[in-house]
Amino acid sequence: MYGHHAGSGNRERTSIFGGLFAQPKCVGDSVCYCDLDAPIGNADMDSASLDVVYVTRSPWELGWDACVGLGTLALAIATLITVYYSWKAERVRQEEMASQVANTNVTAANRTIFLLTRTLNVYKNIQDQLINPFRGSHGRHLEIRPLVAALEPIQIDFDALSFLFDSDDRDVLQELDIIQRQIASTVQVIDDRNDLHKNHVQPIIEKAGIPIRTLVDGATVESALGERITHTLVQATNYLIEGVDDIVVSCERAIDQLYKATKKLYPARRVISIKFAEQAKT
Repeated sequence: MYGHHAGSGNRERTSIFGGLFAQPKCVGDSVCYCDLDAPIGNADMDSASLDVVYVTRSPWELGWDACVGLGTLALAIATLITVYYSWKAERVRQEEMASQVANTNVTAANRTIFLLTRTLNVYKNIQDQLINPFRGSHGRHLEIRPLVAALEPIQIDFDALSFLFDSDDRDVLQELDIIQRQIASTVQVIDDRNDLHKNHVQPIIEKAGIPIRTLVDGATVESALGERITHTLVQATNYLIEGVDDIVVSCERAIDQLYKATKKLYPARRVISIKFAEQAKT
């Protein structure tokens, strides 16, 4: 209900419902009524001659029209809530998927770093125990013994490391491929050299009656072996030293590069870090 009193120029609102749902219509000079079924509009009334505007029906008698308005508002609110929680659920799902991908990629990197570390230790031991003591000797092809333990090439899972293709450090994959080829080549050299020792060098030395302790006498041994076998043994030994040295350097570099590349992509994840002897001294 609206109440308007002329004369003083002041208007007193006595109900909030009439103006919300009704268009006032004038009956006489001073009394108007509200048609609750009509939309709200600009009433064409003379406010100076209007005393009272009465609502002919209670707001509680609005019935279906009011329910439709409230239902529309409730539906809009429910839709907003549904959209929000759907968006939130999708965001949580995407975050979980991203976390799973990160775990998978970091695990692949850590496994590769572990594999390279084991490989580095193997060839570092060969370098320290078999090669370095005779590295500068002219008779190193005779002094460096064949390896007792058989070595195997390594298999790097490049599919698991494919996430590096989308990074700025994709060159790490090329470095890993080079290492895998270096190791395969060096293993073949070691096997060939072991075979040369077992099937040619040692039988000739034994047949010549040369004691093993006198192998430092290169001239005597080389004379017994002959030029062809001696030259083959020299080449195999040089290839062995070069291959082992390259593997040690390449593994150290690749481990560092793979660690930095993975840590750059996933700084919050734990990535295996190896500190080498040279780094520990600095």
